[in-house]
Amino acid sequence: MDIRSLLPHREPFLFVDNLVAISDRHVIAEKTFTGTEAFFAGHFPDMPIVPGVLLCECAFQAAAAWLATVGRNREKGPPDAAATSPAVVKLAPQESRSYLPVVTRASDIQFRQPVYPGDTVRIEVSLEDMASNAYRFVGRIFKNQKLAVRLEFICMLVDKSALVDQKGQS
Repeated sequence: MDIRSLLPHREPFLFVDNLVAISDRHVIAEKTFTGTEAFFAGHFPDMPIVPGVLLCECAFQAAAAWLATVGRNREKGPPDAAATSPAVVKLAPQESRSYLPVVTRASDIQFRQPVYPGDTVRIEVSLEDMASNAYRFVGRIFKNQKLAVRLEFICMLVDKSALVDQKGQS
C-alpha cells in the first residue's frame, strides 16, 4: 500500500516509508534516512543527526496512517469488551479525506540515542485510549532493535472545513 494514499503529508515532509503491520490498536512502520534530506546540511554540518522533533514526527505520521486505515469510531459491541478496550471501525474513504489528523499534545519525550544518515528506524505506535475524536498514543522508535525515542501524544481528527473557516478568520 502506498503510504501517500493514507497520509496528507508529502515530500519533503513525509517521514514514513512503509507500513510493516497494522492492527486494531497498533501500527508498525519504517523510515530510512538516506542522508540526502535537506535538514542534514544544517543539523549538524560536521556531525549530521536526525533532529529529534522529526523522529517524533515519524510517530505522529504512523499514528495518522493508523487513523486512516483502522478508523476513528467506537464500534458497539458486548458491554464487557467495550469497557476494557475500544474497538474501531474503518472510515469510509470519503469520510477519511474530510478529516485531518492534528497533534494536540506531546509529552514524556525521551531521546535515548541519535539517528544518523543511512539509519532505518522502526516506528511502533500503540493506541492507549480514545474519547470522541481524540486519541492518546505511545510511540517508540527503534534503531538497530534499541530504543531511540519514546513519547506520548494526543492526536485529534479535525474536520478540514472547520480549519478552512478558522484560516479565514486569522
